[in-house]
Amino acid sequence: MTEKLSLDLFRKFAEDCELRNQYPKLTFRKYVVRWSLLMSISKKRQGLGTPARASSVSVSFTTIARILRTVPDENAFYFYKTIDYYLDVRARNLDEFLEQLKSIDPASIEFHISRHDFGKWFVTTLGDATLARSVSTLSDTNLPFEQLRERLISLVQMRVARLRKFLQ
Repeated sequence: MTEKLSLDLFRKFAEDCELRNQYPKLTFRKYVVRWSLLMSISKKRQGLGTPARASSVSVSFTTIARILRTVPDENAFYFYKTIDYYLDVRARNLDEFLEQLKSIDPASIEFHISRHDFGKWFVTTLGDATLARSVSTLSDTNLPFEQLRERLISLVQMRVARLRKFLQ
């Protein structure tokens, strides 16, 4: 009964998040392993003995899929050098965001970090408060442009790698 319920939940989740196309190697067995891991973590957080709810597990997978998804153009991140100077560059997901960071004018990075624009986009559009918190620490540093770029790229790459590892 539990296995059938788990399989049904997994299929619904995979359909909802279109994970079959993005992560074809995500199998039922790997899903069950991830589920078990999440349940044990949840039990520790709630005080041993309280079982995790199935909805909390699916929300975790849904959240990861939401963070890694491609958003429509109207929700993309648009890079500016100053308030009135649009660079004609946008990113619709974290992969595109990383690619644009590698070649974007460093003044644009400094402009957006000083306004906390990256963190706002991560939270409001992608739903990733963790990445937003880590990027917000960069606004208090006095790093040169290139070091600021490298640090930002590093933070985003680490976060994406962790999320993808969880799904494999």
